[in-house]
Amino acid sequence: MPRQNSAQHRNEVDEFDIEINSRDDKKLMYVNRDRGGCCRYYKCILFILFLGVALAVAFEFFIDIEQVQNFFSSTPSVDDAAELDAEKRNSEDGNLRFRSIVNDQGRSVLRFKILQLADLHFGENPWTDWGPAQDRRSSIAIQSYIRDENPDLVILSGDQLTSKNIDANATMYHSKIIAAMLEAKPEIKWATIFGNHDDEMYRRTYDDGTIVQHDAKTSREDLVALDMAYKGSYTLQGGAPDFVSGTSNYVLSIQGDTDTDVLLNTYFFDSGGGHIAKMNHQNQITWFRNQQNQTPKIPSVAFQHIPTSEDAFAYRGNICGGPSGEGVSPVNTDSGLMQALIDDGSVHFMSVGHNHGNDYCCPANGNINSVLSLCFGRHSGHGGYSTYKDGVKWDKGARIYMMEYEEDRFNWSSYVRTENGNIEDEYQP
Repeated sequence: MPRQNSAQHRNEVDEFDIEINSRDDKKLMYVNRDRGGCCRYYKCILFILFLGVALAVAFEFFIDIEQVQNFFSSTPSVDDAAELDAEKRNSEDGNLRFRSIVNDQGRSVLRFKILQLADLHFGENPWTDWGPAQDRRSSIAIQSYIRDENPDLVILSGDQLTSKNIDANATMYHSKIIAAMLEAKPEIKWATIFGNHDDEMYRRTYDDGTIVQHDAKTSREDLVALDMAYKGSYTLQGGAPDFVSGTSNYVLSIQGDTDTDVLLNTYFFDSGGGHIAKMNHQNQITWFRNQQNQTPKIPSVAFQHIPTSEDAFAYRGNICGGPSGEGVSPVNTDSGLMQALIDDGSVHFMSVGHNHGNDYCCPANGNINSVLSLCFGRHSGHGGYSTYKDGVKWDKGARIYMMEYEEDRFNWSSYVRTENGNIEDEYQP
């Protein structure tokens, strides 16, 4: 449109007038009016309205900024988070439950589906372009897994962060992971354990050779307190007593679809690393055994970040489901935890992460008659080192665990859902 000259612009004012036709449709028409008192009156009204809207928007903006700053500057303590958690659960059922469905074979079953997110490694090299871009790709992958699978529970199985690259704002990166899950499914439920990279020592080498190094400024306790403050978090529900070593030791009880009968126990063990010893402790085993002896034996499963031993988690060839791309890097000692799981006789699998190149489930110790299977979750995030199969970089993915009851018979199976939507590495014990 040609620009009006200034004289013409001063002599004319374009305004909208409204004409209602016989069908009650509103049509906008331009009406040319001379300058005058009426025009100035309308201008004053419009200016006052504009000023009011601008002040309201500014007020809301500054309130929001203050809330965000307060949130990140005052992370709740574990005790505060536990109080919030109790409050949110008192207002609703809050129980994790199996769902009644008709399966692919047309039979009515109770099903509970777990999606494991392993080794996301948010916060890598945040001072570069590729570090934040990597986190964005991981967020998209998380949303893809959840939307494709619609799980009943997501397990964050350790190394959510690469804290050696994160100076003081680790809670912000953990919040990004939660935001991605909530974006995919607002009512999502999750449980968190920690790995060796979630609270390790910060270290950065600058271009001039200067090295800055210090202990992590955000502890496991800080991260778990933030996590528990969200409504969807089931972290530390059924937490172990204080004498048990580590932060993320607890058990979640999964109930039937309508009653209070517990049908599945899900155990979480803190395998250490970071600022604490990379090991399982005898007191974790004592807690597990005491917990199992309190109630009648029901099917159980377990998660921790680091494998218990190289031999137990070794790849066993064609009796396994999924490939092996590297060796096994275990804890320094498991203090007998693996044997305790085997001896119990009701633990059906233990799943870990840690080794990004492994993505398989095998019978424990290669014994095909064992109730217990040992699994690696697929490397889920774009952070951390990548691995290759036959010269091709693996697709990122999430390992899925499907637990079902058909009448009183329990069974489970597993597979990997990739970020591209494919299903791979199926396993049926």
